[in-house]
Amino acid sequence: MKEKEHSRTGLLLMEIILAVLFFSVSAVGCLRIFAGASRQGLRAKQLKAAVNSTENFLQQLKAVGGERERLREFYPDAEGLEDGVLYFDENGAVCTLEEMDYSMRFLVVKREVTAEAEAVCYNGKQEEIYRISTLLAVERDME
Repeated sequence: MKEKEHSRTGLLLMEIILAVLFFSVSAVGCLRIFAGASRQGLRAKQLKAAVNSTENFLQQLKAVGGERERLREFYPDAEGLEDGVLYFDENGAVCTLEEMDYSMRFLVVKREVTAEAEAVCYNGKQEEIYRISTLLAVERDME
């Protein structure tokens, strides 16, 4: 009796299909990881810029003794300053509403010898990025 030899091409084709399937699934997983890392990197960059801008703003507010009107010394061309809003571009520089990457809303409440200040940064979608509240010592005029 003669034994019929089986063709090995069918098995080879199945192995190739399984290898392609395995690499496709692996590639999709890697792409999701890279996309997530990119989003995290963008959020970290926004947070860093927001923190730096807010801390600079609070230092400037401290320098002017909590006087909102005197903030024009630091932000001469800023639009929205009277309404308690500053707009920043992606580099953290003050800009217009159209160029804005994120914004900072602030509130200053002066007391007799202190001022309470709160600053909140929002991204372009108006989602909160960073919030800080502080108490500033205000100099009183000596009579």
